[in-house]
Parts: sequence; C-alpha cells; structure tokens
Amino acid sequence: MFSDAITAEAQRWATTNAALGREKTDPKSKYGATTCSEMVSEDKIAETCAVNWYSSVMGYDWATPKAEHGSINFARILWVESQYAGVGISRGPRGKFYVVVYFDKSDIKDVKLNANVRPAIGEYVSKRSCLSSLSLNFNA
Repeated sequence: MFSDAITAEAQRWATTNAALGREKTDPKSKYGATTCSEMVSEDKIAETCAVNWYSSVMGYDWATPKAEHGSINFARILWVESQYAGVGISRGPRGKFYVVVYFDKSDIKDVKLNANVRPAIGEYVSKRSCLSSLSLNFNA
C-alpha cells in the first residue's frame, strides 16, 4: 500500500538527488530505498526503472539466498514484511529523472531472505505483463 508520509519522504529525497545531479541514498533515512536515475522521456521512466530493478534478479542467489551483486533492489521490491511504500520522482535541471522508492522495512538481511523473498515457481511472466500495471505519479 502507498503511504502519504513515506511518499513525502521519497519525494523529498528525489528532489534532493535531482538538485545534486546524482543518484544516492539518504544515509539518515529510516526507510529501505530503491533508486533510479535515467535520461529518458517522462513516459518511459517508470518502465526503465522497473526493468532495471527487476533485472537485478540476475545477481540473486536462489540456491543459498543472498542479496548481493546488485540484487538488493530485487529483494526490496519483493520483501514480504514491507507493507507500505512511497514513490518520489523529480527531474533535474538537465532533464534527467531521479526516482526514489521507499519501503517501510529497511532491514534487508540474508538471514531473513527465505521468509521474505519467495522462491521462483510457476510459469514465466513476461516483462510486458508486469509493466502494464506499473505507473508512477510525477511530481516534478
């Protein structure tokens, strides 16, 4: 579920990243964060970031669950204990978009991976079907 309070914090940090002109996480934030920055059109930013985040599954170790090699974004998106999220997006002065997604749980630990990142089962789901329901609210 989306949280207005978490969304406000995500928006604040997306605006900060846009002003800095670089993608970074807020070391003082109490939220788990997934970030993205891309120079794409407004109608492509949601798809581009989603593909980047879900593509990090390639670094996820299913045999002995570990969130490494950049797979932390994948783990955060699927983290079962997270109940609330917020999205912020801002465009920098040179046109680059900065997206921040905050999750109410920040403690991604390998010892909790089995309980929070469910194993891959069932049929293949295409990128198109996953992205068809994705949308972000743009708050420049």
